[in-house]
Amino acid sequence: MKNVKPIYLLTAVMIFIIVSCDNNQNKVANENCPSSYELIGKDTVNVITCHGKQGKWVPSISNKLQDTIYYKNDSIIEK
Repeated sequence: MKNVKPIYLLTAVMIFIIVSCDNNQNKVANENCPSSYELIGKDTVNVITCHGKQGKWVPSISNKLQDTIYYKNDSIIEK
């Protein structure tokens, strides 16, 4: 009977480790977040994600920008 208790303890520890290593939380945050972007040369610019405009936005035919602007979450961070 003394050998049965360490097996239960080992099983409980293994279950705890398996549950702790579950990475589903990160998958839910990145799921269903489509993005669109333009390519100019080799550079990706004018990116729109589910959080709004992101990164470097440069003047192009599809927008009315006159200067390059940097966005983060749809807010201008630098001109």
